[in-house]
Formats: sequence, structure tokens, C-alpha cells
Amino acid sequence: MLLTEAWDKNYPKTELEAFPTDLKKGIGEPPKALTNPENVHHQDMSIQGLIKARLWDKANWSAVAFCLFPDGMPGIHLVFDNRKEGLAVFLDLLDEVGENDNNNRLRITIVKRISVKKSGHYRVVISENINTYNKSKQITMISRIHTMTPNSTENLDRFLQEYEKKGRFYFGCNAMLRGHGLDSRIAEFGITVHKLEVRQAWEIGENDLDCMAIRKGDDPYIPKHIDSAPVIKLLNRL
Repeated sequence: MLLTEAWDKNYPKTELEAFPTDLKKGIGEPPKALTNPENVHHQDMSIQGLIKARLWDKANWSAVAFCLFPDGMPGIHLVFDNRKEGLAVFLDLLDEVGENDNNNRLRITIVKRISVKKSGHYRVVISENINTYNKSKQITMISRIHTMTPNSTENLDRFLQEYEKKGRFYFGCNAMLRGHGLDSRIAEFGITVHKLEVRQAWEIGENDLDCMAIRKGDDPYIPKHIDSAPVIKLLNRL
């Protein structure tokens, strides 16, 4: 049977206030009380549910396109090999956050200089900001990550310049750009996102929210004046 609407359409969704982003990072290994399963009960755990892993896996995210739209707004549009499933990913995001992510629920991170030899390479991470009102002892954060391997950062730099001017950008997918058979619920150019995280790989440490963007075997660029880059401890831990 083919579903024409979300299975939980009639279930009430929790209204979330704007997501605070002033999380305090820990130092060193996590407390043993949190890593011992006997100390953490089911009610102490929660999962960030914005990114639907199975849906994203079916869509097969393969690239990132940077756009500039007629209204002057820049855009980050994900390219999915499976266009239909990719559009389903964004219909789900629209149902969750709306056409304007005023509550800052989406977390989109660009990690630059992941390779000392290939300076144009970078990673894009799509995830969900952690709501600090959540009092769970353990929170599972689901994300999707893609590595871009251009010869230069020309397109990325041009996008970032436009984002700095506007202070926001459209977040969409290739199905939106083609404009064929779009669902009536879809936003014209994508979801309006007001905050973009731009990180240098060397500054991401072992307890950083973006630590999943660093992979074993990475050789990130580290400025000469930095004596102890946080990423070194993270790489040693992977």
C-alpha cells in the first residue's frame, strides 16, 4: 500500500522553543557514570529524530550545489542520486521545521581544510541542534555527512560571501531545482535557514558537537602558530 501522507500526521508534535546553542563541552573522557549501562535507564535516553536515517539512505546523497536565486538569496542544495526519495527527505523536513527554520532546529555545518594536501576539500554535515532543555543523560544525535573534493574552494567561497551579506540561505535539493512534479507543500526554493556553522577542521576536538565530521586517516591543515590543535586528540581517539 502506498502512503500519501505521513503516518503520524494526526499525532500532536511537540512545539519546541528556539534551540539554545550555548552548550558547554566536556574535557577528556566521559564520566564513568554515563558510560556504565547499569546507571542509565531507558527513560534517561533520547534520540534526536529530525534526520530520518533510512529515508536519507534510500535517497543516496552524492553532492552539494551552491546556488544564487532571483531574490538574491544564496542556497545550499543537496544532490540526491534518487530524486524521488531526495524530495521525500525535504518534504519530511518541511513537515518538521516548516518553510522557515526560525527555531534553529537544523544544524548545517561546513568543515574546511580537512586535508593539508588538498586544500579545496571540505565536508558538509546535516544534523539537528541539541535542545538544552532536554534533560536526558544520553542523547543520540543522528547526522548525514558528505565529503566534497573540488580542486578549489571558489564556489564555496562565493556562497559564503553571499551568506554573510544576507544572513540566511535556502536549504533544498536537486528535485526543487528541476521543478518537475513538486508536491504543493514544497517551498519554492527551499527551507530558509538563518545559521550556518563554518568550522576549520583543526579546531574540532574530541568532545565537539561536530566531531563526527573528522574521520580516521584525515590529515587536516593546522596553522603553524597553533601548538596543540584540538583535532589531534580527536584523531588519536578514533
